This record gives sequence, C-alpha cells and structure tokens, in this order.
Amino acid sequence: MNHCMKFFNITKRGFNKGKIYAVHKGTYLGHLLLYMEHNKLTDQHCFLSIKNMSNINVPVKDALEGLNAGLLRVTDIDLPKDYRTLCLNQYKFNIDNPNKKPIIEKDENIDSGL
Repeated sequence: MNHCMKFFNITKRGFNKGKIYAVHKGTYLGHLLLYMEHNKLTDQHCFLSIKNMSNINVPVKDALEGLNAGLLRVTDIDLPKDYRTLCLNQYKFNIDNPNKKPIIEKDENIDSGL
C-alpha cells in the first residue's frame, strides 16, 4: 500500500485521516483541524491546526465526545494535493522539532481561502 493511500484510510475510532474538522467551541474555536492519525501509544487523536500549523493531540474519549456533541464537525473541504503534502510534512516536522518554528509561518488568513 503506498503512503498516500495509507494517509486516507478510515480509522476504527470514527475519524477519517485527511479530513478537516471545524471546531465550534472551546480553546480552538474557529480552527480547522486536519486529522492525521490515532496515536495508539497515548490513545490520542492527532490533528494539525491549519490556522497556526501546530499539532494538537486530543484524548480519544474527548475527541469522540466533541464529535458526538457537534463541537467538532467534519467539513467538506478538500485540500489540494500539494497543500495536503505540506501539512503532512509540517505535522512530522513538529513531532521531530518541537521547539523550532514551523516550515511555513503562521498566517491568520490561511484557512479563509480554503
């Protein structure tokens, strides 16, 4: 299975890899979160915030409760392939370099053009 296909497989926990979820309440209100993976070691769902290009990890229980309560809603946004690749690279970069600046600078308007 090639890497791109793996990126878009459906997880067993109700979240789809590569899908964008809009946050409708709480600390990340207004953020668009790109779902990256389920970290089995920490039992967390891992996202990349498109707004500030930072990784956000949410315990599975909290993420599912947020999804069921409508605080976190799946969107119909499809990222262009090159931007999706950039986001995947940024996510991995953030894991490997937690104290460094993002690959691309934070842009307050980056999610308004999607």
